[in-house]
Amino acid sequence: MQFIAFYSPAEPPVPGTPPDPKHMQDLMRYMTEATAKGLLVGNGGIMRAALGGQAVLADGKYSTREGADQVLEAKVVGFAILQAPSKEILMKEMETFLRVSGEGTVDVFPLMGPPPQK
Repeated sequence: MQFIAFYSPAEPPVPGTPPDPKHMQDLMRYMTEATAKGLLVGNGGIMRAALGGQAVLADGKYSTREGADQVLEAKVVGFAILQAPSKEILMKEMETFLRVSGEGTVDVFPLMGPPPQK
């Protein structure tokens, strides 16, 4: 099964402050190991909402605007696409991730893929 996970640190980073090099080294080591195990499929950071955009279809009218939802920006700093045999196994792995990345929350959503091929 594939999942998408969003990481929200307990203490949001201060904009413009570079991450601690030791912390980043530990996180990179964990991601390398998770990739080798087949757990981590892809990952990345979430940039500022102001750099994004929003698309809306309402009452048949399509519109766009500069900037994404700032509620998400205030909370989520990173995402990962993960592969695991079950949600239970994945949730056990999330403890290891949180111990490396730091106190916070990981919200996990199962992804729906194409139907199995015959």
